[in-house]
Amino acid sequence: MKLMDVEKRNAFIDRLDKGTINEEVMSQASSGPMVILSLFNDLENPLFKQYQFDAPEFLAGVKPALERFHNVSGSLENQLRKIQADARTNNNNTTAMMGSEDPKTGSTTSDASASNDEGTAATDKTVDDVITLAFSKDDIVRAEIKGDTSTTAVLEHSWKDDAEKDPESLAGQFSRMVTSELLDLHQMSAKAAFLLQSDRDVKFKEGSCTVNHVALISARAFRCAEKAPADDIEGWGERTDWKYELIDYDIDESELKKLKGGVAAQLEVLYDVTQEFISSVPVGEEKNDESKEKVKTEVLDTTIVSVAVLEGWLSGGPDDQLRWRIALHRPAFEFPSIQHGM
Repeated sequence: MKLMDVEKRNAFIDRLDKGTINEEVMSQASSGPMVILSLFNDLENPLFKQYQFDAPEFLAGVKPALERFHNVSGSLENQLRKIQADARTNNNNTTAMMGSEDPKTGSTTSDASASNDEGTAATDKTVDDVITLAFSKDDIVRAEIKGDTSTTAVLEHSWKDDAEKDPESLAGQFSRMVTSELLDLHQMSAKAAFLLQSDRDVKFKEGSCTVNHVALISARAFRCAEKAPADDIEGWGERTDWKYELIDYDIDESELKKLKGGVAAQLEVLYDVTQEFISSVPVGEEKNDESKEKVKTEVLDTTIVSVAVLEGWLSGGPDDQLRWRIALHRPAFEFPSIQHGM
């Protein structure tokens, strides 16, 4: 890249002035000057100009989109506790209706409990994966979790099933914001966090997310075409993110469409988000029949800095329209000095 070229230098200054390249933020990255120049070089890709990609417009739109992502995600995670509570209620009702007490032992037996034992023994691989993510391979913990039918109900619950049944549900909305791979990963992480916080009552305050700042940190645009799954390599046939291959040569747009391809873009955005959680802590119990355990509630504010990777089609693709999805959400490891707000 010839930054000393007058035209290039003017373009660089223009991007700084418009805030497309946020010098104040980018300079805090490891090797900040190199990251800034790399982003400028990315944005000079002719494909962005050819398909009229407007970076300032993208940044203006990504801020509310990320707020919605976190608000819907937090509400979905709140539903995990409701699923557990409903499962406990159903289990208690089943026991009360179908159980019978042995007059000699005082124990309760029922066909339903036997059925539950069989169901617990047949938990699928997804449940095992979530438990392993939260607690590693601890057989004692694994047995305790699988023995709790209400917790197993949470681990077996599928957001994808919810989205298919009701596209307008929270799960349906969330599935349209993210890639299929991120949906699976986010669901697994949410369930693992649920297990780790099972002894605490901390809920996301719905609608409380605010994205304070956003900054573009990388941008790629490339031609790609659909390809056949590489069945000869173990596991590749199952990966949807390897459905396309890059085309690094000049090709006519009509020919590209024949190959079921298009021009794709992948952008990384650094941002900080503030969100609130409600913590409920028992503080004691009154000694009379009508009173309930006292609970102290506290609102907790948190601000985190993250990187979101967004993917979309500038031209072509399955929908033949520009539609951004979040493909990855990760810590901002390139910015070690940024701990909280930007």
